[in-house]
Parts: sequence; C-alpha cells; structure tokens
Amino acid sequence: MNDFCCGCGILLPIGDVNNETMCKVCKREASLRQLNNKSQTCDCEYCERSDNYKLLPSKETKFFSQPEHLQFSPTQNHNELDFRISQIHFVDKNESFLCGGNEFTTCNQVVQEQSSDILIGLNSNEQEENKAVDSLISEEIKQQWESEQLFYKEQLIQKDTSAIAALISGHRRKADGSRYYVGGVDISFIVGNSVDACACLCVVRMPDLEVVYQKMEMIQLTQPYIPGFLAFREVPALLKLLEDLKANAPHYFPDVILLDGNGILHPRGFGLACQLGVLAQVPTVGIAKTLISAQGIVDDQNHKNKKAELKEAGDGFELISDTGETLGMCLRAHDKAQNPIYVSVGHMISLRSSVWLALECSKYRIPEPVRRADIDSREYLRQGKTEPYEFIAPVEN
Repeated sequence: MNDFCCGCGILLPIGDVNNETMCKVCKREASLRQLNNKSQTCDCEYCERSDNYKLLPSKETKFFSQPEHLQFSPTQNHNELDFRISQIHFVDKNESFLCGGNEFTTCNQVVQEQSSDILIGLNSNEQEENKAVDSLISEEIKQQWESEQLFYKEQLIQKDTSAIAALISGHRRKADGSRYYVGGVDISFIVGNSVDACACLCVVRMPDLEVVYQKMEMIQLTQPYIPGFLAFREVPALLKLLEDLKANAPHYFPDVILLDGNGILHPRGFGLACQLGVLAQVPTVGIAKTLISAQGIVDDQNHKNKKAELKEAGDGFELISDTGETLGMCLRAHDKAQNPIYVSVGHMISLRSSVWLALECSKYRIPEPVRRADIDSREYLRQGKTEPYEFIAPVEN
C-alpha cells in the first residue's frame, strides 16, 4: 500500500496508511466534487470542465528550461476549494480570509472544518490558552502594521511612469531599442501547510507575452496572517525575488508588475500590490479573482447583476467606494472567460493603464504573467521540488 496520498502527495499519518489511498482532507474534497454537477462549466482554466482547458496547448504548461520533464497536471489541486484547505481556520461574518494568494471577505458566516492534525496533542484548555495568546500577539502586530501601512500609503502614486505612458500609446521599444517587460508574482502553498510555500516571479516580453525570465524558490512565511495585512506576510519574499532578478538578469527587470491580489481596492486603500510597489519603487497592478469587500463595495445582488452584463473582453464597470472614489474595475478579460477579474492600481500607474495592461496580457481569464507564476509555482510544489529554479532567456539580437 502506498504511504502517500494520491491526491496531494503528502505522507499519510500513521494509522491512515492501511487500506487508504488519500488523506482525510483529499477524501472530503473528492466527495464534495462528486456531488457537483459535472456538466457545469468552470472558469478556472485548469480543470477538465473549463472551456479554456481544451484550448490550452501542451507547450503552455511546461517549464521553459526543462520542457520534457516538468509538465503541469491540470486536474491536481487547482480549484478554489483545494486552496482554502491550505489556509484552514474559522471565519466569522464579514472577516477577510486568505485563499490562494487573494484576500476574501465573507458575507455570511463560514465555518471551515479544522484539520485533525493541526491540534494533535493539545487538550481543550491548552487550545483555548493558545488562541488567547495568539489573539493578543495578533492585535499588537496589527497596530504596528496599521501605522506602517499609513506611512507607506503617503508615498503612493496613481499616475503613469513615462515608460508605461509610452507603452500604452503604442510604442513597442524604448528609446534605447530595448523591449518592454511585464512581471507577474504569486505565492502557492503546500496543501495543509500555511508556512512553507513557493514564491514565483515570471517576466514576459511585450507584446508577444514570451517568457524571458522565471524564478521559483521555497520560502517560509513566518509572519502571522492577519486579515487586511497580507502584504506584511508575503512582500518580503517577493522583494527577494526582485533582488535576485536585478543581480542575475537586470536587462529583464519589468516595467510593471502584476500581482495576484489587490491594490487600492482594500479596506484601508493599501493592499498587497501597493506595498510591493512602494517598497520596490516599481509600478504595480492588483489582479484579484474575487471581490474583497472594501469601503462600501460589496458583492451584493446589484454587483452580480452588473457582472452578468459583461458579455465580451473589455466589458467592465468601475468599483466606486461609499465616498465616491473609484477603487478599481470589474473587468471581463477574455471572451471565453465568463467570470471577471478585479483590477486595481498598485503604485506608479493609472487605473486606465492598469486595465489596458490586463487586457493586453490576457490569453485567458487571468493575465499571462500572473497565470504563469500561479501555474508553475503549483507544479513546482506538486513535484516536491525544494531547490531554487531560475530560467533566463538568451538576449535577443
């Protein structure tokens, strides 16, 4: 009998090995998936029920330096429910929570089943004491991070750099003859593990979206996750990737970076994309797959009705706060992707240019730099790799 779960690949706990092929989490999710209507289409672009899945050529799902050995399995742990398992915790009404790199906010109470192996060896009193200590620590950290967030926010710029202005006006090369590059970053978690993860930076060339640089490495996210402060947990690892790029391939440093997360579309107007942009002093754009409730913007019935009216690529509507400020755009990025994305300014770029970039970079629902970072970092984890991976394309003549 195999000692490893056939779903996620983790080592089965002692006692689960005999007559078992899947861990408890994967068995539960497999049962849920069997209850789903298999004829229902899916916009995830990864599974067999997606319209876009059949359109995805095999060469699009391989690493670039080892195309024959590292292939992406589109049916393995690539739906939203699977990635909620990697960040299991109890969620109260209107509390934001982490899912696949995005911040989500619940409108109704959601209680997720806690994995049985998280609290092994602790009795109920010890568990309550640990929760109380964690709550005090989190509140202290939250106050410190709020202060830092306000400091960084004062440096935020929502105007285009000269390079971005030239790019959206139709220029394909810079004055020195070099090309424009767009980066994408994402962090993928090991299922059932909220600490060990793979951080990925992917850089594509405009306008053909050819990948010219990619770096993946295992990281440990030791900072606690506090709703609304995702940047303090993930940005240090992303800054490290940018430093490596500057050291090893500075000619491919991106003119703008797209992130799987939010920019000013945030409860305090300063999300993951903003913080990375300010600290790295690089233009950034937030690309979220799900709407975060922020400043009066909610996923209510009116919002759902507007989404239903988005019929083709480029259709969208502004997300306006309760104070009248435009925080982002709900955008249909591809004709074949029914579900929209949520685009918001990160730093040193306008919303108009952010939307233009999202459309120009989208072969599917998600803009290519972020999609590649997402897909390849998940595959890196699936194969159990631990050594850093870096690809640098030859400089074109």
